[in-house]
Amino acid sequence: HRDADEFADAPITSGGTSYKFLARVKGNSMDLQGMPDGSLAVCLEWGEVGREPKDGDILLVQQSRDGGLMVETSIKRVKVFPDKYELQPNSSQLGYKTITIPRGGHHDEERSVQILGLVLGAYMEFVK
Repeated sequence: HRDADEFADAPITSGGTSYKFLARVKGNSMDLQGMPDGSLAVCLEWGEVGREPKDGDILLVQQSRDGGLMVETSIKRVKVFPDKYELQPNSSQLGYKTITIPRGGHHDEERSVQILGLVLGAYMEFVK
């Protein structure tokens, strides 16, 4: 399941930074979090966050598999453990899976995971 697509710069300034962008949500893995299919997630570039993920953060991540031939972007809530991060869906529908990332490294032989952004909020268009 792809959870986000169609990235765009967002000329939003708050907290003294303008490193924000929008990601269109595809699918319903976070619909119970207020991000249904078609909404826009407002994200802060991860490099601007300046800290490790913490419990409750909502992250935009990108997984690559098969040497980069398959790329999937997801939005999930973080649960922090001593040895790993779990990126968990919050969906009204079954079938969405938890993504596990080992702490201290975001890749293994078969896949790599990169944190793209911290989700600050969401916006839903009512008129298109």
